Amino acid sequence: PYPRGKAHLCACLVPGRRSSTAEGAQVVIVVPERLDAVLENEKLWRRTRWLVGDEIDALLSHLGLAVVALCGKHRVPMLAMSATVTQADRVREALAARTRCPGFALIQHRDRSIDLRALQWQHASQELWPVPPLLLMSPEQLRQGLMP
Repeated sequence: PYPRGKAHLCACLVPGRRSSTAEGAQVVIVVPERLDAVLENEKLWRRTRWLVGDEIDALLSHLGLAVVALCGKHRVPMLAMSATVTQADRVREALAARTRCPGFALIQHRDRSIDLRALQWQHASQELWPVPPLLLMSPEQLRQGLMP
């Protein structure tokens, strides 16, 4: 059961969040803007069991490839995602070469099971809450009287 002491199951590194929040996590979720937070953080790499990287195409940057190489060095599996990547086979080859893991698999999934735009993280309760549908509408849609 988590949290246990300073250990917790999951941490998300996003802009505005301290890097130290991930040091006790076993699963680290990182967005491209925070790739620097996982480089050269030995405490994080000793504990991390999974790294989840959003926007896989950004992992092909110099910084991203360095993080991918560290996943290979520390034998930390990585789940890299993208809703917009093109040439997925080329991306898979580049990441497999950098991790030195020929078994680096590409899984393509075209359906979106959860519309993430309709959920928001509530820090106080530490859970996802639905966003009221009116907040998802543009001012123009509201002026036209369109209802969700």
